[in-house]
Amino acid sequence: QGNMLGKMSLMNTGETQFEIDDEYITHTLSGTSGSDTKTWTFNWTPGSSTGDVTFYVAVNASNHDDDADGDNIFLSSVTFSENPENTPLQIGENDPQISFTMNNPVKDILFLTMSDTNNEPATADIINLNGSVVRSLYLTGDKNFTIPVEDLSAGTYLVRINQGNVFHAEKFIKF
Repeated sequence: QGNMLGKMSLMNTGETQFEIDDEYITHTLSGTSGSDTKTWTFNWTPGSSTGDVTFYVAVNASNHDDDADGDNIFLSSVTFSENPENTPLQIGENDPQISFTMNNPVKDILFLTMSDTNNEPATADIINLNGSVVRSLYLTGDKNFTIPVEDLSAGTYLVRINQGNVFHAEKFIKF
């Protein structure tokens, strides 16, 4: 919570800005220019509290047509465990990632194919737009999974895959 977990500082105030008591970072209007990918950076200095720290990310991949149709929301998080030796932590391009494909929109069955499971079990959570987990499944073995959703009401949901400390989420439409 807030300052107990440390202090964030912006690296490029032309592209990023603070929101709500300097606890959230968002882009500025000029921070959305460009195409394909966009990267923002910030510094974080841990506070005096101990324990794990989790950063949450929500990204809107927009098609710039001033309409929500065609936009995609991506959610992710990363947890940093306390390091008693105070060894510097670096995140590189070879960090584990989860990716999957699925049918969308969905009527009765969500077909999910993970790109690589590394033979590690994972969990799949179906989350409604209120943030409530409406279904949770344990995934193991195969890379192809079927998730029954026929009993869910029509609407927009997220499927969030958690494998170890790595999360990835995608939006889907249930009709």
